[in-house]
Amino acid sequence: MDSTTIQQHLFGYLRLNKSGIIMPNIWLEHSPWECDMIVVTEACYYSEYEIKVSVADYQNDFRKRLKSWSKQSVTKHETLASGEDHVFDRRFGSESFLPRPKQFYFVVPAGLLDKQTVPEHCGVIEFDQSFPGWKVKIKREAPKLKNPTKLSHKAIF
Repeated sequence: MDSTTIQQHLFGYLRLNKSGIIMPNIWLEHSPWECDMIVVTEACYYSEYEIKVSVADYQNDFRKRLKSWSKQSVTKHETLASGEDHVFDRRFGSESFLPRPKQFYFVVPAGLLDKQTVPEHCGVIEFDQSFPGWKVKIKREAPKLKNPTKLSHKAIF
């Protein structure tokens, strides 16, 4: 199973089930991480969808750091779970602004995360060729994260 196939089906599903602007493979302003897909609402908040095709790929997402060269730098999921939009970087003693989604989902092949612990701040969407329609279903709804970033029109367009 490849990420392109999952992304195409996710796009179709989101187009029919969510209102807003759908953007695949995007770097948000001030973020060191690429988003596989986001949906921006009319109110300019966004939900992020991270596609993972293997357990190793999933586990690597928890190693993404604000400063990739520093093992002491804060991780992506530490920032998502914290509820803080300004992150203090322990090693460099500096503060950074990071955009925060309103919701965060992992999108994976069905059964991939059955034996993995998925953090409370994440939702899970599964992809399976045997599912009806767009082949995706929400396995666990993502909670609303604290302090989501309201994107500027400049950042969106």
